[in-house]
Amino acid sequence: GIHTSGGCPVPDFKYLKAHHNKVFMEILRSQSQLDEMKSIKSNHFGTYEDFINYSNKVSFPIILKPSEGSMSKGISLNKSLSEAKSSINKISKSGNLFKDLKDFLRNFKHKGYVVSSRHRKKFITQNYIEDLQGDWKILIYANKYYVLQRENRKNDFRASGGGKFSYSRDISNELLDFSEKIFSALKVPNVSIDIGFSNGQYYLIEFQALFFGTYTLEYSEFYYKKMDSQWNLIDEVSILEKVYAESISLYIQDQKDTL
Repeated sequence: GIHTSGGCPVPDFKYLKAHHNKVFMEILRSQSQLDEMKSIKSNHFGTYEDFINYSNKVSFPIILKPSEGSMSKGISLNKSLSEAKSSINKISKSGNLFKDLKDFLRNFKHKGYVVSSRHRKKFITQNYIEDLQGDWKILIYANKYYVLQRENRKNDFRASGGGKFSYSRDISNELLDFSEKIFSALKVPNVSIDIGFSNGQYYLIEFQALFFGTYTLEYSEFYYKKMDSQWNLIDEVSILEKVYAESISLYIQDQKDTL
């Protein structure tokens, strides 16, 4: 209502829509003009049948993700079409016995009636990036960058939710520059981004612009900040509420001519 009345929610309403909605998150990714945002190739589907109709264009292996969820729940690596079908069958199942029965009977009552899919939970596919040993969880609050390095789970391709993480004081300028480009393109006061690295290239895995976990900030003894075009490590324990309020204030000041 605020948005449609001409008000300016902070962050923009589209980021509320993208919260725990990976399909809409991927739509925002696909609409971006920034190459770094599109470093991972993805497709999104509304039903199991949509994927089957598209499957002849899919190159395996692929990563499958349900539209909702966190900490890698429901995410799978699929090396063949048969594996993908099995995974999608699980994460997209939406059937209801009573409603399915009514729908089935309509097939006899109405000539040409098309029965609704019983797999209508949305999901996405992403290309599999070889040799990812983990990723970085980066929280950005205006000009402060908090970085947590996460290793993959044992015998697994996933890092999120594994609990194997560390704070590094030796983060490359290239990683911070890549993060800065993502942050600038999103135009938000603060953000959480997951970045992977393989064969000399960084990949934006996911992002969230609100309601994200703050562990990375709360347990960090330092952060990175760009000053005079140089990245500097600042030894300082941050107070979440203070940093959050500062990021909102700076965002409003920067955007006051357009908000």
